[in-house]
Amino acid sequence: MPNIECEVCVKKFYKRPGEIKKTKHNFCSKRCFGKFSFGKKHTKEAKQKISKANKGKLGGEKNPMFGIRLVGEKNGNWKGGYKRERYIYRKVKDHPNATKRGSVREHRLVMEESLGRYLTICEVVHHENGDTTDNRLENLTLFENDNKHQEHHRILRRGL
Repeated sequence: MPNIECEVCVKKFYKRPGEIKKTKHNFCSKRCFGKFSFGKKHTKEAKQKISKANKGKLGGEKNPMFGIRLVGEKNGNWKGGYKRERYIYRKVKDHPNATKRGSVREHRLVMEESLGRYLTICEVVHHENGDTTDNRLENLTLFENDNKHQEHHRILRRGL
């Protein structure tokens, strides 16, 4: 059973034989490792290696993209303001029912466009075929509140 001595606090502790050969230094805890490494500086050789590895790379203020936020259309991942999860979301500026990020579910936008007004928070748009990504007007039904919407589902389940 290999017992090793900590290089900082000189406390004896157990270390598996395979781990002894892997490290140059032996510490009983993270705290002792921290005490050992606090205030250590890179050697000249190490600094030269780091400098050589970073040569030609642009970092910080030298980088032409420094300080530029790639938001919206500037971002390479921009998909025209669409976000698809369970529903399709669309970015809309100054919409009263938008999320914090300015998105609105597309089926609500389609219904609003056909009615010529904004939907209230209580109004529910239902997909008749059950496909939440099929936002054709023929597939959408508007209910004045969630109770009416749930009643519609109960009727469908009973087969009436």
